Amino acid sequence: MSNDNTAPSSAKVVAVGCKLPHGLHLDLKRNDGSSERVTLKGANDARIVGGYGITENVSAEFMTKWLEKNKDHKAVANGSIFIHADVKSAESKAKERRGVVTGIEPIDPIASGMLRNESGENDPKAVKEYRAQVAKNPSRNVQRVE
Repeated sequence: MSNDNTAPSSAKVVAVGCKLPHGLHLDLKRNDGSSERVTLKGANDARIVGGYGITENVSAEFMTKWLEKNKDHKAVANGSIFIHADVKSAESKAKERRGVVTGIEPIDPIASGMLRNESGENDPKAVKEYRAQVAKNPSRNVQRVE
């Protein structure tokens, strides 16, 4: 995935997309020893687009510096965090990046083999119980995506 996290030089604020489940605190130390923190909304925010929480009105200068210092951070490198000049464009970009994999998605216990018995096959009773629990709460472990 190409990293196109650049804010236009004229932008004073940007919109930031973050696909990490609980968002992320971004910290930058200033030359005087103080620090600044921005908290990104994540995929568990009340409103998500394409699996991303969108944080509005973040200082473009802050994000440009933070991304520069953290360009090798896995969430930046894999596209789980991105910036865009405005909210509408960030939402479009989030929809385009719907398929980005963060590496911390929920595990499917059936496909992963967590419900296997001693013979190595999925235990029918355990699978039935799991499916009954999912039927009781179908939105469990499912991300609502606009």
